[in-house]
Amino acid sequence: MWVRWHHERYDGKGYPDQRGYSDLPLEAQLLALAEALDTLLSPRPYKPALPFDEALARLRQERGKQFAPELLDVLDQTAEGLRRQLETLGCPDRSS
Repeated sequence: MWVRWHHERYDGKGYPDQRGYSDLPLEAQLLALAEALDTLLSPRPYKPALPFDEALARLRQERGKQFAPELLDVLDQTAEGLRRQLETLGCPDRSS
């Protein structure tokens, strides 16, 4: 069910079932946040990849709407380690 609900939103305006925060398993919320970050950091035929800090800023704009504030707090606390890990994997910040 985690995959089914990974397009649900914290505010209950997602799909397919319009489930709000209290009805979403943590795993579905984590999957949604991870997918959103990956989408923002990955180049697409219709858009370039965003720099890491800009991607984080876009996610933060959805605090309490699309994403749980608590999950964004954890992402902020681990952002520097995540940035280093992405660089190790050959995914450098595209801001330069």
